Amino acid sequence: RIVGMLTTCHYVGAQHRRARELAEEALDLAQQVGDPMLVAAGHWRLGFVAFALGEYTTARAHLEPMMAFYEPRHHRALISLCGSDPGPSALAYDACCLWCLGYPDQALARSQEALARAHQLDHPFSLADVLCYGGCLFNAMRRDAPRLKDYAGEMIQLATAMGFTAWLASGKCYQGEALAMLGQLEEGLAQMQAGIAGKES
Repeated sequence: RIVGMLTTCHYVGAQHRRARELAEEALDLAQQVGDPMLVAAGHWRLGFVAFALGEYTTARAHLEPMMAFYEPRHHRALISLCGSDPGPSALAYDACCLWCLGYPDQALARSQEALARAHQLDHPFSLADVLCYGGCLFNAMRRDAPRLKDYAGEMIQLATAMGFTAWLASGKCYQGEALAMLGQLEEGLAQMQAGIAGKES
C-alpha cells in the first residue's frame, strides 16, 4: 500500500518514470501476495502512469484489469486503499487513451460511463478526479469548448465547496482554455494564469 501511495505522489509531481518504477514494484508485491484487489489497484496505477508517458496501448492493457475487477461493492475498500475510487478513474483514463488511439466514438462512450458512475458515488474527491480526466482533459483533447467549459465549471464549484485546492487550480486552467477556444482570449488567459498560480502556491 505504501509503495502504491508513493507512486501517486511521484505521478502528481510529474516524476513519471520514477512513478512507473514504483508502480511496477507495487504490482509485483501485490501479485506475490495474491490479493485480487491489490493486483487490480496495481494495474490501475501502472495504467495512469503509462498514459502520462504517452504509452496508450500499454495504459489500456493495465487499466483493463481494474475495469474487469471493479464492482460497486468494492467501492469503499478501494477508496481506503487508493485514496479515490479507481473504478470510474480507470474508465476516465481509458476514454483518453481511446481518443489518442483514434477511437472517438468508443472514447466518448467511455467518458460518459466514467462520469455517470462518478456522479453516482458519494465521494467528492473521486468525482473531482473523474471530472478532471474524463470530463475536462478528454474534452480539451476533443476541442469541445462548450463541454469543456461545463465540466470545468462543475469541477471549480465542487473543488471550492470541498476545499480541493489542486483540483480548483486545474479547473481554472481548463475553464480558461475553454474560454480561449470560445474567443474570449483575455478572460481565458486570466483564468489560466490564476490556475497556474494556484498550482504553484
